[in-house]
Amino acid sequence: MSAWANYGFPDPRLLTSCLPMEGLFKALAERYLPFVSDFSINVFFMNGADTTIGDILQYDFIDTLGRINTRLNNLGYQGEPIGHLDVYIRNICYRYLNHRGGVEANWTWQDLCACAAPEGLIEPEMLAPVLLAEYTVQRYRMINLLRFPVFDSSITVDVFSGSTHNGVYHDMASSLDFAFNDNSYKGTKFFGTGIGNMPIIENYVEGIYGPDHGWAEGTYCCNFVENANVSLESALRSGPMARMNVASDELVLYLNVTAPGGDDANFDDMGFDGVSLGTNIIRPQDGILLKRTLPYIQSTPPTPVAGRFTYRGWNGRLLLTCDLAPHFLFYDNVEGE
Repeated sequence: MSAWANYGFPDPRLLTSCLPMEGLFKALAERYLPFVSDFSINVFFMNGADTTIGDILQYDFIDTLGRINTRLNNLGYQGEPIGHLDVYIRNICYRYLNHRGGVEANWTWQDLCACAAPEGLIEPEMLAPVLLAEYTVQRYRMINLLRFPVFDSSITVDVFSGSTHNGVYHDMASSLDFAFNDNSYKGTKFFGTGIGNMPIIENYVEGIYGPDHGWAEGTYCCNFVENANVSLESALRSGPMARMNVASDELVLYLNVTAPGGDDANFDDMGFDGVSLGTNIIRPQDGILLKRTLPYIQSTPPTPVAGRFTYRGWNGRLLLTCDLAPHFLFYDNVEGE
């Protein structure tokens, strides 16, 4: 049973406000736990980087917040401890992946409010006894949506790329054949991933009308790039895996896929089973986060004409994450899955 039940959730309406609020702060502190070494908010981290879930369960957040609030009021700040909750949600939500598919890869306060409070957000200053239960339920939904932390990590990617720019070939198939077999490169790329750093995985073929590059009428050029076998290169720098008892096979790759050339009709999965346009959350196979044997000889793109390139394939921005829902003591499914 989820620890939420000890604090009156999912329906805290019959309880006094203190017990549900204590549960909200404990659950939110648990969301900070994967990143405890990156934050120094004393109200949450009573033992600094050594804080454990046991510390969180035993800590009296309401008493501590009340004492902090008294000090703030003495300094001229007017507010209640309940108002601190939204501040702490704002400060941590961006460290979690928006698996519901927002504009940004990570949660923003605006996206979180839209998903958790579609009926309209109840702000702290709006609180009255009749609204307090609704306020706590909305924050309960928000915290439960924070389940995919974005990890800082290093990955490796196998690369196969090539091109034809010689004005020799009079059909796309021959141009591609030369690029694949006679003018190509194989190697490995290294990427760092994390908040604000989403490297692009490229898998596409580009067809080019020869005269656009200075060659004779009726000739065709091309470029291609294939990335595959994305694997974890180094231990996660912030150490959340060990802190949350996450096994390496629980890691997943978040991949936001678009079609090359800005046209969805150009999409081709390039031999990657399960990859599609939009948000993909891919689980590792045999220790590889995104696997395919290189090269994949894809279908030839449409024949280009003057001033217009043609494409087949996909591009994807990636992050490393895992689903911490099974590891959190405070987790209820609020998404109807």
